[in-house]
Amino acid sequence: MRRSIIATAMAAGLTLALTACGGSTTPASPTAGGGATNQATPTTSAPPANGGKLTIWVDETRIAGFKKLGEQFKTDTGVTLDVVQKPSGDIAEDFAAQVPTGKGPDMIVIAHDNTGNLVKNGVVAPVELGDATGDLNKAALDGFRYEGQLYGVP
Repeated sequence: MRRSIIATAMAAGLTLALTACGGSTTPASPTAGGGATNQATPTTSAPPANGGKLTIWVDETRIAGFKKLGEQFKTDTGVTLDVVQKPSGDIAEDFAAQVPTGKGPDMIVIAHDNTGNLVKNGVVAPVELGDATGDLNKAALDGFRYEGQLYGVP
């Protein structure tokens, strides 16, 4: 059950990530998260075909876990997850600066309290989780809501 929730969250995050920066050759956008204080900030679009590559920025506390997740994700989907370690204090600001240029990662893992600023900067789009919503903690999801819209996955 937990594996399917993680896979669903990753798929939702990846889908959302592909929408934020629609014009670039490498999809640029939101995040995928681990705990209730972290955010997967995605967008909307079809996931890449087998053999594609997605980039995610994480901090030093999450690099090992996401590298392992990336290996499983490649096995399951054929898509490479390029996990890049950045200082936690730089992720949101660097993401907001790079997304408008068509650069930056497809996803980021950050604290949910960055959601409002990312929305105001226009670098994230709402997330639609469908049936997976019921599998996630409501309070954790609410941390990623801004003006009634969900913008991240805990």
